[in-house]
Amino acid sequence: MSTQPPRGTHGADLEPAPLRWEHLETAGSWYDIGLVQGRAMRTAVRCSIHLFLKEMGSFHAGSDRLRALGETTRRVERFLARRFPEEWAELNGLADGAEVPLPWLVAGNFPAALARVCADAAPPPAPEEACSGVIFPDSEWGPLLGGTLDCLPLRFLMSCRPEGGVPFCCNMWPGMVWATWGGMNGAGLALSGASAQPRREQYAWQRDTTLGLDHLTSQRVLLRSCRTVAEALDRLGGDDVLPPPGNLGLLDRTGRAVLIEGYERDTPTLRIREMEEGDGLCWGNYFPWDVRPDDCGDLPEAQRPLSAFSRVASLRRALDEHRESYSVAAMVQLLSSHDSGAHSPDGDAHNVCNNSNVLAMLAAPAQGKVLFASKPPCVQGFVEYPV
Repeated sequence: MSTQPPRGTHGADLEPAPLRWEHLETAGSWYDIGLVQGRAMRTAVRCSIHLFLKEMGSFHAGSDRLRALGETTRRVERFLARRFPEEWAELNGLADGAEVPLPWLVAGNFPAALARVCADAAPPPAPEEACSGVIFPDSEWGPLLGGTLDCLPLRFLMSCRPEGGVPFCCNMWPGMVWATWGGMNGAGLALSGASAQPRREQYAWQRDTTLGLDHLTSQRVLLRSCRTVAEALDRLGGDDVLPPPGNLGLLDRTGRAVLIEGYERDTPTLRIREMEEGDGLCWGNYFPWDVRPDDCGDLPEAQRPLSAFSRVASLRRALDEHRESYSVAAMVQLLSSHDSGAHSPDGDAHNVCNNSNVLAMLAAPAQGKVLFASKPPCVQGFVEYPV
């Protein structure tokens, strides 16, 4: 079987192309890894803290809100140091590398610390687009996992070789510590997330236990600590106090693939969909595999992006169309596909790639390959990175 990257269509291919991000190669202790990140991301980290302080500008010295924020920040610090010592060491290194006070970094990066004392803050604007992901059960490279990310522009990828840990390659948010949307590790575990679901109230039971962590944290912890889908499920279902992962696709070197659709309502039981033989899996932001319009009845109209419905429908159709001919080229074409019907309510638009797309990933665990394409994949093409 050839190991040469095949060319795709829609202008996207797997040959090297100019990238719009910086690739960090880190190794050593977790503190050393954080130090390299802090130095490379200094401007972004300081910008993140500046925005946080601007948000806090209405809090006058000595106010109850400011005291509450300080107490929550200290609580988050104690929690991280106790439950996630590796990430805590990395966080300390990042603060030193970026030359910022550690408490500011914690408060500015862990959203729950702010949300607890700003309960009446205005909600974020509804997204125009949404992340999506897909798993092919087979190809010339074996099973494939692909995903697209719609977010603020990204600047960093990281290949990391921690002492005594599993090496991995993932994307990073500037100024947001030890969080990732997707990547693959050296053991062949690949993952790609897509944020939340419409049934948001099902997570209420866990909000007081995860403190400032979110689903991006879970994905990063799984990458650096788990080698198989089974290990990842055990960790998510254990007592590590990892937050719900939203819609998260996982694929390992054995070919086992699952879609985690968060937790069952008001329980710590994972909602898991296993990939069946010959079939694939797909998912999108806000919407699980079997979403129906009335599932979103508790959400404001502005937070029901029709494009996400459309994209999940497009992904399902693609799985059916390629059932007898799964391939790397077909995955690239799918991740790079779009047309003018991005907000079509009838689900006919092929809008997996869109104007909000900043990153796409393609992982082939059986081959030990992970590739990323910058905004958007239909223009820049995919580039392989070391795991």
